[in-house]
Amino acid sequence: MKNNNITLPVAAHHLAEWTERSGVSEEIAALNIESLTADELNARVKPKYPIQTPGWWCRGVNWRNGQPMGMFYGQAKPDVEHVIDPNKKPAKYMTASGMEPDAIFLRMPDKDYWAKVYADESIVRVWTEGVKKAAAGLTLMLATIALTGVWNWGKDGKLAPEVERWAQPGTKHIIAFDSDYRDKPSCRQAIIKFAKLLAAKGCEVLIATWTKEHKGMDDFIVANGDDAFHEALANAETVKQWEKQFKKSPDDNTEKNPPADRICWML
Repeated sequence: MKNNNITLPVAAHHLAEWTERSGVSEEIAALNIESLTADELNARVKPKYPIQTPGWWCRGVNWRNGQPMGMFYGQAKPDVEHVIDPNKKPAKYMTASGMEPDAIFLRMPDKDYWAKVYADESIVRVWTEGVKKAAAGLTLMLATIALTGVWNWGKDGKLAPEVERWAQPGTKHIIAFDSDYRDKPSCRQAIIKFAKLLAAKGCEVLIATWTKEHKGMDDFIVANGDDAFHEALANAETVKQWEKQFKKSPDDNTEKNPPADRICWML
C-alpha cells in the first residue's frame, strides 16, 4: 500500500462537522478537507456575490494515481450559507469556478485505493450527493463516489466523462441520494435518468432508500449505525421496484432538467 497520509490545514470546527456530525473517520476527514479564508474561497469559486465567511474545501483526487486535483476542482461549504442571488435560496454548498459536472473521488490512506477499486469489478460502486456523504461511506469501506448534485452525473442527458468511465459493463452500482426525493419531482427524475444511463452501459443499478427523518446517508449512519446502513444497501431496490412508491413514474413528469446555472448549486 502506498501511503497517502499527508494531511491538510483544517480548523477544529470543520473537522468536527465531518467526524462528529457526519460519521467520517478523522483520518479520512483530515486527508480531504482544508480550511480556507473567504478570499481563498472566492478565488476558487468566483461567485457573482463574494463569499463573506471562511469555510472548508474538498478537491478530491485523480482516481488513477491518487494525486490531488487542481484548485479549480472540488466542492466548498462556507461557514454561513452564501447568497448567490437576493431572489434565490442561499447556497449551502458551492463548486469550483468552471468545473463541469462529474465525479469527485476522495483521497484515501492508500494512494492506489481508487485504481484498485476500478480494476476489481466485483466491488459495488455507491453514488451519493456531496463529498462529506461520500466520506461517510468510505469510512465504512464502501467505494462511495461523490457528485455535487442530483443532476451532476452528467450534462445534456449524457454521463460525464469520469462517471461514464466508471460505468463498466457488469459492475453493480447503488444510488444513495438524499431521502427528500419523495418531495421533489426533479430529484426523482434525476435519479431515474442516472439509473437508466448506467443500465444502458450494462451496469446493474439499485437505489437505496431510508426514512425521511434522515436526509443524507451520513445523517442516517450517525443516527442508526453502520449495520443499519449496510442493511439499507442490502435492501436497495431496482428502478422498477423503487418507482412503485409513486403514483406515477418520475419519467412521466413534464419537468425539464434544471438550467445549467442552477445545476452547480444543487445538493
